[in-house]
Parts: sequence; structure tokens; C-alpha cells
Amino acid sequence: MAAVGYYFLTLDKRTIMAIKLDNEMDRIGYALAMNVISSLSQVPVKFNTAIFSKAITELFEGAEPALSADEYQQTMREFQSKINQNDQATAEAGKENAAEEKKFMDENKKKDGIKVCASGLQYEIITEGSGESPAETDQVRVHYEGTLLDGKVFDSSRRRGEPAEFALNQVIPGWTEALKLMKPGSRHRLFIPSALAYGERGAGNMIPPHSALIFDVELLAII
Repeated sequence: MAAVGYYFLTLDKRTIMAIKLDNEMDRIGYALAMNVISSLSQVPVKFNTAIFSKAITELFEGAEPALSADEYQQTMREFQSKINQNDQATAEAGKENAAEEKKFMDENKKKDGIKVCASGLQYEIITEGSGESPAETDQVRVHYEGTLLDGKVFDSSRRRGEPAEFALNQVIPGWTEALKLMKPGSRHRLFIPSALAYGERGAGNMIPPHSALIFDVELLAII
């Protein structure tokens, strides 16, 4: 499913450029890069990735740093200040989103046709399918569209015109639970609380902290 962009499930896994890993040194180098990127992906401040990549290569090969010790210290202080400011803004936005989420979920569960699970997951059956429901380790093929509470679409296999395929145990908890309740041919509308999605962290620039998510999901097949 990564190739078609299921951002909400595992974040974007697209391969930008094919890289051949022919030996152990290649694999170690790539693994170390993955480790660095995993850490940097959590940095909430934008930076020049082209300069970063060039600096890594040059500094590792022993080049003289382009920043003096004083310039380095000053830049890092400014960087940390921006992170602190961002953290404060994110915390405030998170409080607002959490309040909005609670209000929405409390009101939504009172509507006709809404089923409520013990986990907090809510769903509505649009079309009921037939056959066996998938197990947690099964691979499935689905069409879906995901929106925030304000109606903004953040991901949609339907708009891409290509179904998504993935294992149930590789996605956000709300999806795993919901799809285990569906049968091939089913179409459900899911209302997933942030605790079963991306919680207080959110996901990149698309899904803010403490965001409840709404999905229109059709289970096409167990594969």
C-alpha cells in the first residue's frame, strides 16, 4: 500500500530513488541513514535538506566546517528556541483539538445507526458484505477516503483510482479493529478517536495532534 500513498497508516514510504545495496557496507550505510532520518522526521522546524545532505558528506570526509564554533552555538540556540515555540503552539492546538474531538464523539454516538465499541471506535454500516471477516494477520484490499472533522480530505485511494493493500497488523489500531468487524463487500464509515490513531503527536503536516479521523472504507477482498 506504500506505493499508492497511505499516509495515514504508516506515513509515506515512497522510494524517491532506487538504491542498490550490494553488500554489508551498503546496508549499514543505508541503515544508519534510516536511523538519522527517523530522528529528524520528528523535528518540527524546517531546514534545507540539500545543505544537510551535502554537509554530512563533506564533514564525514574531514572538510573544514563552514560555521565557526560561535556560529554553531548561536544557530543551535536559535534552533532550540524555534522548537520550544513550536512545542508550545502544538500543545495549545492539541488542547483545542482534544476538546473538539470529545464533543464530536459524544454527539456522534447518539445518532441513529452509530455503533460504539468499548475502545471508543464508532462506526456506521453503509453496506453489509458477506463471508468471513479478516483476521489481524490477513492482507486486505480496500478503497477508502479519510477526512478530518472539518471535512478536509487528507488521504484517498478513491481519488488516486487505485485500491490499497496492507496487513491488518500494520496499520493504526482503529483500522485494525474496524476491519476485523467487516466482511468482503462491506462499506463502513469509521469515526476513529485520536487514541486509536495518532494521539497527541499527530502525523506530519496533514493530521494535527489529538485529531479524530473519519474514514469511508470499503473492504474489497481478503488477499
